[in-house]
Amino acid sequence: MDSESNALPYANFVAYTVKDTTLVLGAASDMDGRVSLELKPGNYLFKIGFLAFKDLWIGPSVVGSEGLRLGPIILQTDIEQLQAVEITGERSQMELYIDKRVINVQQDLSNRGKNAAEILDNIPSVSVSVEGDVSLRGNENVRILVNGKPSGLTGISGNSALRQLQGDLIESIEVITNPSAKYEAQGEVGIINIILKKDQGPGINGSVDLTAGYPSLYGGSGNINWRRDKWNVFSSLGFRNQENPGFGTIDQRFFTADTSYSFVNERKHRRGGNSFNFRLGTEWNISEYWSLTFSGLVSKAEGNNTLNLTYDDFDESGQLTRSSSRHEDETEDTENLEFDLNLVKTFSVKDRKWTFDIKRALNEDLESSIIDQDFSDQAGDILKQRSSNAENSQNLVLQTDYIHPFGTGKKFETGLRTGLRTIQNDFQVEQFEDVWTFLPDFTNDLRYDEWITAGYGIFSSEKNKWAYQLGLRAEYSDIRTELLLTQEKNPRSYLNLFPSAFLTYKSSPQISYQLNYSRRIDRPRFWFLIPFYGYGDSRNFFAGNPDLNPEYSHNLELNRLGRSKKGSFMTSVYARFEDGIIQRVTFAGDTGTYTYPINLGNGYSLGAEISGTLDITEIWKLNGSVNAYFNDQNGFYEGLDYSFSTWAWNGRLNNKLEFKEILDFQASLRYRSGQDNVQGRQKSITSLDLATSRDVFKGKGTLTFNLSDVFNSRTRRSVVEQPGYYSENTFQWRSRLFSVSLNYRINQKKGRENKRDYMDGEDMGG
Repeated sequence: MDSESNALPYANFVAYTVKDTTLVLGAASDMDGRVSLELKPGNYLFKIGFLAFKDLWIGPSVVGSEGLRLGPIILQTDIEQLQAVEITGERSQMELYIDKRVINVQQDLSNRGKNAAEILDNIPSVSVSVEGDVSLRGNENVRILVNGKPSGLTGISGNSALRQLQGDLIESIEVITNPSAKYEAQGEVGIINIILKKDQGPGINGSVDLTAGYPSLYGGSGNINWRRDKWNVFSSLGFRNQENPGFGTIDQRFFTADTSYSFVNERKHRRGGNSFNFRLGTEWNISEYWSLTFSGLVSKAEGNNTLNLTYDDFDESGQLTRSSSRHEDETEDTENLEFDLNLVKTFSVKDRKWTFDIKRALNEDLESSIIDQDFSDQAGDILKQRSSNAENSQNLVLQTDYIHPFGTGKKFETGLRTGLRTIQNDFQVEQFEDVWTFLPDFTNDLRYDEWITAGYGIFSSEKNKWAYQLGLRAEYSDIRTELLLTQEKNPRSYLNLFPSAFLTYKSSPQISYQLNYSRRIDRPRFWFLIPFYGYGDSRNFFAGNPDLNPEYSHNLELNRLGRSKKGSFMTSVYARFEDGIIQRVTFAGDTGTYTYPINLGNGYSLGAEISGTLDITEIWKLNGSVNAYFNDQNGFYEGLDYSFSTWAWNGRLNNKLEFKEILDFQASLRYRSGQDNVQGRQKSITSLDLATSRDVFKGKGTLTFNLSDVFNSRTRRSVVEQPGYYSENTFQWRSRLFSVSLNYRINQKKGRENKRDYMDGEDMGG
């Protein structure tokens, strides 16, 4: 700590032998100023140092079998250093841990002014479809958390709500490809954890961000933190207004025994509106061993969306027979309210800790549409329809975790968790024929109740260069769906065990190897269970399937993590074996298509991934990743064989040039190859983002210019082919965007210099 009892993060703490002052081990203090070393019994000298403070030596001190406690340690300011030193370092854009990757999104210039969905789409191994679905290593069965817990910010009818969260409020994103038994088993391919800003620096500090762009983007956000003695108060506020123009085409052809016909569907849409987020929290360090944190989050959004569709119908000879135009005006109001309570008890014994968490979330989403359609062969006749969709959810999570170390390098972890969630979806479609009349085939009212209770135990041990961790998680799921109009009920309950295992070998301080295994589950998403949703396109319907069962997977991964002064690299090979695979399939009807999910069969995926960072020169830095995989699936449905296999790869390369005190320049290139799927093929996508920034206001601010999707090429193209039906589809959610953003820092440096000796995430047990 400093002389005013403020914690000093990233202070260097180094142990030397008394006999010949040989350096034994070193570490850096965490955000609370705490630091610890694993030392063999013996006689040591300790050196503690931090920029702008005088070095402090302690010792000789004897470390016995019960350890040694030195703190609290007070460092005194060095006036000469304080006048001369200037912190210019930044945290690495991507930090590689043994069990996860942490992406510090604020260090990526191309993320300035973007929302959460756009930032996720800019992360190695992660991609976001034009509909807002998030995938990891090419698979959409991924669990998305906010601050380590489920959140209404990830939406109840999909992940589109991520577009309402300003990226300026996000501190970092954790990518966990093979979670241990401590984490929820939900998410077949892993977990993506979004960490919101909560600065821990002493005194008052914060930042303000302003953004404007074309087409139609403006917004602002700010966060402020006050830390004094035992209290820390943090708050953030964000507002955004944006309109996303896009387009799409569908060329559909139908072949039956007695006739053939086709139609072309062209669409233009504009989606957007206002969104607002406010977060407030406080942390109270009650005593040396007790702390309590409480926070609340409010988010609201008002959407105004338009959709224009044109249908051109052709006969079997290709002659135009009919045209029609369909227009939809939709309003969408979303409200989300969350509360978090976290109680932490630490002990005099190093690493022993008990935590208790409560989370309560309420979410409401109201959509209302007015639809008009006219026909070329029915002059003056206009079809009038309207639809409404009311969704609301309530979520309660109770969780407790305990860590107990014993012996040398051994510890046992255990915990309990229960989650209760209720969602109700009321979807209605009406048509005007003298009076408004409900269309019963497109009207439903579904109630979804979910109760998941879990417990886990983990044992880990570390000795010399080896470490291992064994874990087992048990989850009981009780899920009930009911169609309130027809009183159809579909209760499901099942008990599953999810083992996990990690084995780590550290060949040197810079190089580690890890072999890990876990079993995972992917329960059907809520919107996969709804009988029907969406009516903007009257010829291509999307529905759910209340009879879906969970999908299970066994995941095996081998990693090599290497660090040097020039960069960090992680190489991974992985395998995933799946049972009860959930796939969305499209079927041709008399007037269009129906798409809904089914349990198809089983399959496996094999892949390899390389990700890392490299400082080529003092001004030129690279980071990126390449992921290549083979996917094979087998399954039959209604007498048709839906088996397929495919090779695919995707990659991202980020170039950054840093000209100190002048400007920074960044170019990000992304590529996703084409690949076969259950009914056709997804075509490749290539895109380029450019950004440049310059410090202003004597280093207190940063001005950034960002051009996203330079060639306007971020467009999904796909082909669907099955007996009696063929289609080619093109869809772009949002066109090229230019934006300007200003970040102004209050009592903050542009970046904290990370003084760790070797690698973050030194816990070899994973």
